[in-house]
Amino acid sequence: MPLGLVERREPKQPKPGQNRETLGQDWEQKVETITPIAEDEFFNRVLQQGQSPKSQGRRIAVIGEPGSGKTTRLQAIADWILANNLGIPIWIPLAEFTEPTLVDYLQEKWLKLAGVEEAIPSLQDHKDHLWLLMDGLDEMVARIERPHVSQLLTGWVQSARVVITCRVNVWEADQNAFSGFDVYRNLPFEVEQMELFIRRFFAQSG
Repeated sequence: MPLGLVERREPKQPKPGQNRETLGQDWEQKVETITPIAEDEFFNRVLQQGQSPKSQGRRIAVIGEPGSGKTTRLQAIADWILANNLGIPIWIPLAEFTEPTLVDYLQEKWLKLAGVEEAIPSLQDHKDHLWLLMDGLDEMVARIERPHVSQLLTGWVQSARVVITCRVNVWEADQNAFSGFDVYRNLPFEVEQMELFIRRFFAQSG
């Protein structure tokens, strides 16, 4: 079931005498564009054509409330990359991430699990075609205080494309973690979408 997104943008600074607390919901509304982005448009325009204001589609954060479909969207991105032969998607569950950097994670864990421990030179040769799909930055917060994405993206993986998911409250608490990222928020299901999803789920399960 395709989910919509809405682009998040930096709001203008408050006028003298105003602050985020006094502006309340008005400030939050200014962070988001009015027109939602359909999933197909997000894949084609933002990810494939690189039409995003900060990173040209190379640094993308997808934020949302719990259960809003962030992991599902990241899985859809992985399937889309493979279906269109756009590169090598590497799934990184940040809830299980314990290494200092992504290079350490790839060398010490990911390649061993894949049974191709000697493939680091090959990955380095194709680093421009790597997609690092990092799921659940908020789950790192429980173990690592104020983790910044830039601390993970050191070494040759800096050339890779990155899509990361995070809960809204963690993003709001430390927006510097997403410095240089274009941020999109998952829109919740409409009532009609929920009904269609339920019908399709039980049809496939029957």
